[in-house]
Amino acid sequence: MRECIKNGEGGQGTRERLWMLLFPALLLLSVVAATWSVRIAEGSYEERQTQTLEKRMQRAAKSLVPDLTRALTDEDTSRLRLLVKDLGRISGGQARVYDRDQELLADSGPRDIQLDASDENAPVQGSVDRSAGEILYWQPIRDAAGKRIGELRFLHARPASMDFDWQLWGRISSIFMLASLAMLLIVGKVLSPMQTLSRFLRDLVTKNPLEVEPPKTGIADFERLRVDIEFCIDGLRTRQLRVEEAFVEVAIDLAREYEGHRDWDRGHGQRTRRYAAWLAEKLDLAPHRLDSVEVAALCHDIGRAGERAPDQPGMSERGEEDHPILGAAIFSAVPGFEDVAEYVRHHHENWDGTGFPAGLRGNGIPVGARILRIAEVFDAIVSGARGEPQTPEEALKSMCPEVGTSFDPALFACFEHEVRKHETSISKPLCERVVALQASPENH
Repeated sequence: MRECIKNGEGGQGTRERLWMLLFPALLLLSVVAATWSVRIAEGSYEERQTQTLEKRMQRAAKSLVPDLTRALTDEDTSRLRLLVKDLGRISGGQARVYDRDQELLADSGPRDIQLDASDENAPVQGSVDRSAGEILYWQPIRDAAGKRIGELRFLHARPASMDFDWQLWGRISSIFMLASLAMLLIVGKVLSPMQTLSRFLRDLVTKNPLEVEPPKTGIADFERLRVDIEFCIDGLRTRQLRVEEAFVEVAIDLAREYEGHRDWDRGHGQRTRRYAAWLAEKLDLAPHRLDSVEVAALCHDIGRAGERAPDQPGMSERGEEDHPILGAAIFSAVPGFEDVAEYVRHHHENWDGTGFPAGLRGNGIPVGARILRIAEVFDAIVSGARGEPQTPEEALKSMCPEVGTSFDPALFACFEHEVRKHETSISKPLCERVVALQASPENH
């Protein structure tokens, strides 16, 4: 059972650690985000460079327009060509001047840039076009009367695309990764106590409050929450103990009433409890299991409480086989008595598998049920329920042939030792006492 508990806790721990898979996901997100950020930075840089070039082209063209206007008005072709060449040389682009009929008058020099002089969509005011990877600026030339006498077309290649900035990418990636790690640490710091609390509350609902301990770590950081949980646990344990004590008293009354109608069974439950407790203590069972064995021993025949008719030992075969199931059903109906129900259900199982009701064998029989099997038979022989009363030593000899068939050999050897140790007290009368499952939970 302890292995099952450990395995269950291990499975829960594995599920709780799945959130660590977020780390590689966050690393991937950091890489993607860094690449996206660098691309945005590159695009922003290119846009700024393009806007700067456009403004420089506009300033250069507008500063040259007055001189171009005088040269066109005076029909000074040489002056016009010199101005256009200087504009192309200084700006690094290509400049052309057309007359009002779209005839080319001056060109700054040969370039592999085609200017369409017949463009019908050419604007009448200065503007910029960024099509085809080039920046084209139109500027109309007007005389003093405002009449359009020509047009300046100024073309410049767009700034070259910026190479991928790996240094910037590395810096941004590092920032994102550090932020992701910090976020994981924060989430772990908050999530771990919440998961501990969630598991604790789930156990509190599904298990006996007496078997559930408040978490020693995790919620200890939340002082007020820890105090409230401990208060809740104390209240639940108190209620559970009251319920268990009241139920055990009722169960013992039922078993005592059954024994009261059968002289040969009177006190059988208390005596069986004494013998079972000797063996359970010898095995050093956990306190809670020891209490369960004692309760089961006191009430192992509670399933027979409905029988009133017989005036002599023995029951019908059917009743004999049914009473462990009926007794277990009574205890299994109350939370906290699951172990007791198992011990009562299987206290007639035999070591070799020939018992009832389930035909369990060997270590497949709960240890509490194996203890009851030995204790109740021993009391039946000593008290005379199986014939003439016998001494403890005689009873042990009578039981020896059934070792390995009805009884667990190892447990029977321990029981023999305990009987001989307590032999002088066997004949003493017993004071009845109520046993509740008040022991502290197992921690192993």
